[in-house]
Amino acid sequence: MNDIPATLAADIATAILDLESVRTEKNRDVIVWTQYVLTACKELAESVAGKN
Repeated sequence: MNDIPATLAADIATAILDLESVRTEKNRDVIVWTQYVLTACKELAESVAGKN
């Protein structure tokens, strides 16, 4: 896990924002949950990248 590129966190952040563009009332719960999980992944990637 030490080889996570620093740009990965930025890519994940972009994906989180992109999900907003497809969020509807019908898929809201799924999109919000996915954004929550991706946010945790982004924080992990930033943490690991910061240790390199």
